[in-house]
Amino acid sequence: MGGEGTNRVYGQNEAHAPATDRWEAHAPMLTPRHGMGAVAIGDAVFVAGGGPQMGGGTRSAVNEAFTLA
Repeated sequence: MGGEGTNRVYGQNEAHAPATDRWEAHAPMLTPRHGMGAVAIGDAVFVAGGGPQMGGGTRSAVNEAFTLA
């Protein structure tokens, strides 16, 4: 999820499917960022904090939850 590139912060969201050994793209995070924390609880993935801008000088207080279904 997310990441930081040369000129931007990404909101991509991908998951590995062990049964097919493939990566699957899912809907992107609403708040693109890097360096965040994430945890799966039940059917939801909770994403907290992170940096919405390149370099890590700015931190986000945004917390979001989503499902892969």
